Amino acid sequence: MKLRIFILFLFLPILSVQAGIIDSLMIHPRDSIGLTSDSLVLRYLQESGIPISDNNKVKLLKSGREKFIDLFEAIREAKHHVHLEYFNFRNDSIANALFALLAEKVKEGVEVRAMFDAFGNWSNNKPLKKKHLKKIREQGIEIVKFDPFTFPYINHAAHRDHRKIAVIDGKVAYTGGMNIADYYINGLPKIGTWRDMHTRIEGDAVNDLQEIFLTIWNKETKQNVGGAAYFPQHEEQTDSTNIVVAIVDRTPKKNSRMLSHAYAMSIYSAQKNVHIVNPYFVPTSSIKKALNRTIDRGVNVTIMVSSASDIPFTPDAALYTTSSAPKARSNGPRPTATT
Repeated sequence: MKLRIFILFLFLPILSVQAGIIDSLMIHPRDSIGLTSDSLVLRYLQESGIPISDNNKVKLLKSGREKFIDLFEAIREAKHHVHLEYFNFRNDSIANALFALLAEKVKEGVEVRAMFDAFGNWSNNKPLKKKHLKKIREQGIEIVKFDPFTFPYINHAAHRDHRKIAVIDGKVAYTGGMNIADYYINGLPKIGTWRDMHTRIEGDAVNDLQEIFLTIWNKETKQNVGGAAYFPQHEEQTDSTNIVVAIVDRTPKKNSRMLSHAYAMSIYSAQKNVHIVNPYFVPTSSIKKALNRTIDRGVNVTIMVSSASDIPFTPDAALYTTSSAPKARSNGPRPTATT
C-alpha cells in the first residue's frame, strides 16, 4: 500500500467555502460506499484536475533548523538552477546567509531566481529595501516582487502570493509553512519558540512545483523560462519509499477557492478522526459547518492552536471558536482544543 500525501499548498488559515459547494460535497454517491477517506479525497482531487503523482520520496522537516540545514545543503549541490518563491525574505541572518550562498552559486554558473510577495515584504519588520535588492541583483541573482503595489492599493489586498517553494535543479523541491527568517530557529521574544514544519520532495511532484513557480515567474517577468533542463526525468522510487503526492495550489486572482474546497472535502471524508494544527484557526461559517457535520457522524475532531501568535487576536479567537462549538448529538463527541 502506498502512502498518500495531499499537500494543501500555502498552509493558509482555513478559508471560506461557498455554501452550495459545501452541500454538494456532502452528497456521496453509492459507489463511494466502502472507500477509505484518502481514496475519497484522491478521487475528488482527480476530478478537480489536481496534479497527482506516485513516484516520490518525501521527508518531513519538523523544525526551522532542520529545514534550513537541508535546504542550504541542497543549494550547495545545485548544478543548473535554484528557484525560490516565498511570501517574504526577512532581512536577517538566515536571509543574508542564503543570499551569500546563492551569490557563490551564481559564480559557479548556476541560474538563481527568487520571488517574494510585495505585501509580505512590506508587512514584516525587517523588509528587503531597495538598497538590499540592488546589492542582491548586482551579485547576479534575479529577484522580483510579486504584484507590486499600485493605485488603488486595496485591489491588491486579497490577491497575495503566500507560496513557499524552493526547487533545485528540477530534482529536489521544498514546500511547507516556513518563509525565510531566523525566528524559525531562534524564536521571537514575545512568542518564544516557533514551531512549524516543511517538506522535502524528490520525484515527479517536483515537476508540479516547478510548473507552479515558472508559470508565475514568466507572468511577472515577461520571460519564457522553460524546457527539458528544468524538468529532468526522475529516478523510480522503490516500493518502500514510493509516495503518492497531490499538490493543491491556490493561484492569486485565479482559483482562490481550490484550497478551501480541498479542506472541506478532506474533513467530510474523515471516517475516524480529524486532527487540525493551525496557529490562525478562525474558520468561517462554511468550515464550521463542515466540522459540525463531521462531528455529527461520530468522527472525533481534535484542533491544536497556538497559545501565542505573531497575529495577536488569533489564539483567543481560535479558543473561542472551538469552545463555543455546538455539541453534535447528545451521544456524540465535541471538538477538543489544545494549545
